[in-house]
Amino acid sequence: MQRKLAVVAMMVAALGLVAVAAFVVVQTRTPAPTETPAAVAAAEARRRAEKAQTAKVEVSGTEVVRRDREGKIIWRVASAGTLEFDEQQRAARAEGVKWVLEKSGLGSLTLSAPLMEADYEGRRLVFSKGVAIESGKQDASFSAKRIEYQFDTEKLLGSGKVKFNRGKFTGTARELVIDNRAKKVRLKGGVRFAHTGVKMPG
Repeated sequence: MQRKLAVVAMMVAALGLVAVAAFVVVQTRTPAPTETPAAVAAAEARRRAEKAQTAKVEVSGTEVVRRDREGKIIWRVASAGTLEFDEQQRAARAEGVKWVLEKSGLGSLTLSAPLMEADYEGRRLVFSKGVAIESGKQDASFSAKRIEYQFDTEKLLGSGKVKFNRGKFTGTARELVIDNRAKKVRLKGGVRFAHTGVKMPG
């Protein structure tokens, strides 16, 4: 009797193993189900949320703040007028802005402009309609029709009626490059300087 029970138990165990093996084979051969539109939309929403986290751009009221990985402020911009932020396009537009570059090799840079457009995918800010910049550390000021700030290089690129003032020196040029990392300011194209009323070629 015991021998018969042992044989039956072994047969049941063997059948169980065969069933498990068959299930595994069927599962590996079954093609993965195609994603539903809802699943695709959810995955896209997750991707956007992850991108927003790594960018560390915060929007509150009429202020936008960008922080580095350690949480320190790189720059912040406050709008005296309107501020529009489009999460889907990853872009912002603000009027009457005051932008401050906190992590500045050239001292704190303060920029004022009638209009700012931020393109977070293109990693740049564009200030236009007449821009003024002041550098506290170097007691210098700049103005241009348009200034672009590049996130990756931390450079400010100015164009259109560029003017430069530092102490008794003034200058004009077609282009301005403020390289924050290299701590250098360059004027390009048709550069002219003046000092205490005496004009000097650039």
